[in-house]
Amino acid sequence: MKLDEAPKKLAQKYYHGHKGKTLNLYEWTILKKFLNTQYNIWRSANNYRNSCFNFKRKERQNLKK
Repeated sequence: MKLDEAPKKLAQKYYHGHKGKTLNLYEWTILKKFLNTQYNIWRSANNYRNSCFNFKRKERQNLKK
């Protein structure tokens, strides 16, 4: 999607390909839900990596004592 076409495209109602009909949702709401979901997935994965890293760091500190 080109940046110039985005306002026109996002103002349209969402067409569900499998159901073959237009739903009562706008494209921008679908995009917002998708982006929020992707951010939450990224944040949870990042939190998991950080917790693993912090756990390993604590183990190393305990070994030094």
